[in-house]
Amino acid sequence: MLDHLQHSTLVSFIWNIADDVLRDVYKRGHYRDVILPMTVIRRLDAMLEESKEDVLAEHATLNELGLSRDEQDGPLRKAENRRSKVQLIDASSWFKLLRKNQGKKNCELSEEDRQHIVHTFLAFVETEQSMIFPNQAFGYWKITVERPLRLRVDLSSESLARFRAACHEAKEEPLIHLAHRVLEKRGAGPHLDYNAFLEAVQWDADHYGLKMPAKRLKLLQSVLGDPR
Repeated sequence: MLDHLQHSTLVSFIWNIADDVLRDVYKRGHYRDVILPMTVIRRLDAMLEESKEDVLAEHATLNELGLSRDEQDGPLRKAENRRSKVQLIDASSWFKLLRKNQGKKNCELSEEDRQHIVHTFLAFVETEQSMIFPNQAFGYWKITVERPLRLRVDLSSESLARFRAACHEAKEEPLIHLAHRVLEKRGAGPHLDYNAFLEAVQWDADHYGLKMPAKRLKLLQSVLGDPR
């Protein structure tokens, strides 16, 4: 605490600055409109001096991320020990029962409960009711879920004509006879179960001694298979 002499000296010092700087700019009676706000600002500047460089560095990082001034407000206000962390408080057991239910409501937070929550938040330590997690714990992974290939097979005359032309071009004429045999056995379709169609193809190929490497299977799929 300042004694009376120190206080008077400081007041005189401040108002002398006002006389030197604000004279002919403001009326003397309006000095307080400038001096008092500037005194508060200087006081805040002195209090925040220790964290100033860290805050400026954080501000530069947030600027690089493209955050607006409103979006930066929260992270910049957050205390250093809370940066990049999330605190969850389980206050479900902190309540008092009401003497009389209010509809479905039968309990409420008392003043003591509210103070308990505030103190738990400010303490920022892990307890049975307070858990602290890094921000990464609430992130998510983007993954691609691939469903099984779902094809329908059409053995109509038009489809077989296209298949015949493709087989001639690829010099895979044995597949033409295979397709006609499957047609005679299973019908024109459309066949909605591609795996069942492949089983019929493989059975026919085994029965007639026809090899079915990946190249031939791909030709069957690309010409006769139709995504659904």
